Amino acid sequence: MNTSCGKIDLNIPDTLYGWVVKETLQIDSRDALFDYIDGGAEQFISYGYVSAVSKTYEKAGEPEVRAEVFDMASSKNAYGIFSNIRYDENDEYGQGSQYVRGALFFWKGRYYINITAIEETDETEKFIRQLAEHIQDLIAEPGEKPAILKVLPGQELDSNGILYFHHYIWLNAFYFISNDNILFIYDETDALFAKYGPADNRSFLLVVKYKNNADAEKAYENFISQYFTEDLNADVFQVKDDRWMALTTQENFIIAVFNGNTEEQVRQLVQKTTDNIKDLSCLR
Repeated sequence: MNTSCGKIDLNIPDTLYGWVVKETLQIDSRDALFDYIDGGAEQFISYGYVSAVSKTYEKAGEPEVRAEVFDMASSKNAYGIFSNIRYDENDEYGQGSQYVRGALFFWKGRYYINITAIEETDETEKFIRQLAEHIQDLIAEPGEKPAILKVLPGQELDSNGILYFHHYIWLNAFYFISNDNILFIYDETDALFAKYGPADNRSFLLVVKYKNNADAEKAYENFISQYFTEDLNADVFQVKDDRWMALTTQENFIIAVFNGNTEEQVRQLVQKTTDNIKDLSCLR
């Protein structure tokens, strides 16, 4: 397994289990990705996309099956794009996967993989799963999930509701805060958005890691000035509809809770996150 000249070479065979490749595309630049994915390239680019390869397989009497392998430069980016797409994760393939009708996607190491059929049949589902097993075995080195995940308190955490990102637009897609990047989340910024509690009564935890304490304070002050019309004199406060919110800094981190149920619940969530940050000195 290697990458060279921006092209992926995992030696994915052109003939496999009675299926034959009809077309292979090497997508080795951002411009090529925009041409290949109409309207979806920005998502991959925001997670550090490097290159991709697409293979379309055919078999007599069956719908086509397409396998797409994206090199995301690092395992944390591969996990990030997966976290942005999945909604019911399992560990059947790679280091995290999901199968929905006619499609399977997973991540392993620095790679994110989509395998889809134009139409699902018994034969296409079988081949999708066989192909996933084959590709995962070609990726010899697994990767690490983003270290920042370790700061998340485990109690009431929805394991399928964790989003890792470093582009502010994805926070707004999951929980709208502002059209502007008021928290200064950029490519080098690690950020987590996590869901807590039952689906009909969610609270949301946001954790953002900056390069240093000064950057965290700057983002905190900007958030306050943009989001509130009055000065705040507390880290936890009640907002509309009898919900609770928190916003605070811990060294080079911002911790925020939205849509909290009670003041006590919000304070506990912030405190547990703060304690985890203090215990994980390797993150700072």
